Amino acid sequence: MVYPEQRTQLPQYFHDLLENFLTSLNSDLLANIFVQSLSGHKFSGETEEQIATETGLDPTIVQLQWLKLYAKLFLQLHDDRLTPLKLLLSDLERPVMSKSAQQTFDLFISQNKFNPAKIAQVRGIKLTTVLEHLLEAAIIQPRGQFPFDRLLTSSLKTKLRDNQSKVDGEWQFQDAKAHIPELQFFFSFACFKY
Repeated sequence: MVYPEQRTQLPQYFHDLLENFLTSLNSDLLANIFVQSLSGHKFSGETEEQIATETGLDPTIVQLQWLKLYAKLFLQLHDDRLTPLKLLLSDLERPVMSKSAQQTFDLFISQNKFNPAKIAQVRGIKLTTVLEHLLEAAIIQPRGQFPFDRLLTSSLKTKLRDNQSKVDGEWQFQDAKAHIPELQFFFSFACFKY
């Protein structure tokens, strides 16, 4: 319950929360991507296409960054036992991954013999859908816990490493694909970046 004395503290709470969150990102680019997505009084947030144009990033990368950033903020709020927003956050706990993505990921990790093509066949879904599900799982898993090695050959990793931009955020899928013809799916590129 938000008590009357807490209501007067909410503006300062939000200010401190956002300031601490944005500072914790240690990246002006990520902070700007997050802030530009916000809507408020007399301000409409920007779309991923607008932010992509301004930053030179692919719109899909902007969407993935939003997913990561909002998840990080909500996790921070969820873990704060003293937040005056506890009532607003109750009942928001849902599975982190969609049910279909979870089924795909479960098949992938439980059956080492299942590659994405086999999973698509078994589940009766498109290969690109399987790859999207696995990318969703990769984003959600703690760093270092997703089995990328099963999806990226050492040869492809070496080629990606050799061709990646030295400036973080400036390397686009189209650039990588132009130098690495066997790079068929955005998925492999995104997995390498994670």
